[in-house]
Amino acid sequence: MIRRTTLDCGLRIITDSDANVRSASVGYFVNIGSRDEVPAESGASHFLEHVLFKGTSRRSAKEISSSIENLGGGINAYTTNEFTSFYAKVVDEDLPLAVDVLSDVITSAVVTQEEFENERNVVFQEMAMRDDDPQDCAEEAFGSAFWGTHPLGTSILGTKESMNAITRDQIFNYYKSHYKPEAMVVSAAGNINHDHFVTLVKQNLERDNFLIGNTKPKIRDYSPFTPKPTVRVKAHNGQFEQTNLFLGLEGVGRNDDRSTTLKVLAIAIGSGMSSRLFQEIREKRGLVYSVDGLVRRYVGSGYFAVYAGCAPDKATEVVKIAREILLDVAAHGITDEEFNRGKNAVRAGVLLAGEDSAYRMDRIGSAEVWDGYAKTPDEMMVDLNSVTKDAVEKLAAEFFVRPITLGLAGPKDSFNSDKLQEFERLLS
Repeated sequence: MIRRTTLDCGLRIITDSDANVRSASVGYFVNIGSRDEVPAESGASHFLEHVLFKGTSRRSAKEISSSIENLGGGINAYTTNEFTSFYAKVVDEDLPLAVDVLSDVITSAVVTQEEFENERNVVFQEMAMRDDDPQDCAEEAFGSAFWGTHPLGTSILGTKESMNAITRDQIFNYYKSHYKPEAMVVSAAGNINHDHFVTLVKQNLERDNFLIGNTKPKIRDYSPFTPKPTVRVKAHNGQFEQTNLFLGLEGVGRNDDRSTTLKVLAIAIGSGMSSRLFQEIREKRGLVYSVDGLVRRYVGSGYFAVYAGCAPDKATEVVKIAREILLDVAAHGITDEEFNRGKNAVRAGVLLAGEDSAYRMDRIGSAEVWDGYAKTPDEMMVDLNSVTKDAVEKLAAEFFVRPITLGLAGPKDSFNSDKLQEFERLLS
């Protein structure tokens, strides 16, 4: 059962209760991400996520983690283009401590210069780890090309230049400017009593005068926009054995009514070993180990993409076949079997994932901070049941003929100008 409470200060508190489990998961979602940063702040949202764990006026960095982990629970955080999340999962009777610790991190962080410099080095290591992953590099190359000058095209991690230039005072001011109750959602799922949870959150956030003022919740502008790619093909050369690629086109934004329809379509043709992409590219031709269709949704826009990893000399053939499959689906539709598989996979995803309190907490928290409303599983099933094969095929006919963008990551010197022009001809 999902319940909501909005405090006078604009803080939203949402719970999904299940008395049949012994777990309790809680998350603090802040409506700030990489798309909100100006160039001088590039990477600030993610960097701040790191440094807030380095100590508060009450706890050291070690005490923040050990207080939860010593009880067998877990605590962590992550940053997206559009929000930052801090979360913990504990046994239900330890929920008060989880709320205490996370509230402490959100309201009372102390960012020392020493810890700031240490964490800057950690971010550089994270960048190096990303640069060792061809899939991440291919997706970043695609995103940079596809979004063009829009902030969604920037890296969540920022750049080495922006991270070297940013100061402790910039990060601390960013923290105090954006971590405000009207820009936050606190969510919990599991063996939770809503009223008790609201009281816990208020007691822990009020002690630092955090819940002051009378403000409406901060909701993003959902005006749709069309991405304007800067180039059609963008490549990243690295120390890789394989070539990884993202082949994508404009999809839908988060509040688009066709969102579930596109998800069914993506799974129908691109997810699992029985999908058309897998059967045609891997099973029949042996060109790849992995190939997948995926959907990314953001506020105002999004994309559909085909991801694949292959030998460098097979990349043009994989792109050619994937493009032909999309155009064939646009022209001739999908089979009844594909439609049913896609719809049933979405259904199973909603119902099976809902058995995990951490997933449920994250789903309702992110939806509330993104959309201002988190649907119940029943509401999600109503949306799914309204999707028809005809609607899926109409969407494919409209979307899969749109201009397409390619992001690549492969071995050093594998993408010379002639090779890039060859890819561009395949996409024309």
